[in-house]
Amino acid sequence: AMVELKKMEEQDKKEKEQLVVRKQEAYHKFRAENERGLVRKKEIKAQERQEDERLFQLQISMAERQERIRADREAERQAKVKATERIAGELNNRAQELERQIEERVRVAQEQHEQREREKDRQKAERKARIDRETNTYLQEQIRGQEAVKERLKE
Repeated sequence: AMVELKKMEEQDKKEKEQLVVRKQEAYHKFRAENERGLVRKKEIKAQERQEDERLFQLQISMAERQERIRADREAERQAKVKATERIAGELNNRAQELERQIEERVRVAQEQHEQREREKDRQKAERKARIDRETNTYLQEQIRGQEAVKERLKE
């Protein structure tokens, strides 16, 4: 029975050692799988970080592109405003020049009209003076003629 007991103890001991070995193997297997899982998680995290960085850079480049487009449009708008103002200024200058020319033409026409009126008045006055002189001369000749007739009648 002692031998039997000894055998059973040895059997128990062997089973315990095997159990320990199996537990250690299971633990090592668990650790290895856990390690592989952690490595995989780290790889996934790194890929996610790379993807996030790529998306962030893409957003930045899109924002920069939109800002360039906006700045170009604003510059184009400013150029159009300046061109419109320049054209408006030129048109205004041209209108002022035309207005000045028209005023000058009106002034010249008025002066010429006044000059013609003065000339007509002068000619009218000369004609009247000539007619008055001729009338006076004629009347004086008539008076002399009548006085001559009276003188002859007296004789």
